[in-house]
Amino acid sequence: MKRDIKRFGLALAIAALCHSAAAADLKISALAADSTELDLFSPAADGAYIKSVDQSALKFPIAILEDRNGGFVVRLDGKKYYVNASDVVANNAYDVTAGCDNSFTTELVGATRGIAGKGC
Repeated sequence: MKRDIKRFGLALAIAALCHSAAAADLKISALAADSTELDLFSPAADGAYIKSVDQSALKFPIAILEDRNGGFVVRLDGKKYYVNASDVVANNAYDVTAGCDNSFTTELVGATRGIAGKGC
């Protein structure tokens, strides 16, 4: 039993390292079109609004520390913040191939921002 727990812990640690390495390559290159400021939120579970930063105060590219569902964790002025993915332009792309039971047509069609690959 202890051996299984140790293996599970090791597997989690390896997965975290792989995820961290992938996130290290992600960068924010600009704000979304027509945006002049970036809203910053707490990276904690509460996600509380902290402040907005004017575009002129930001230095691009901004490294992404963590890729979360719907947004990113970044470090600005030595503090971690969460930003919404729709507020920025990032170089994230997910290669996803969907498996679908499509009885109406044989053509696979789909689109989601940041997703490359076949959809349904």
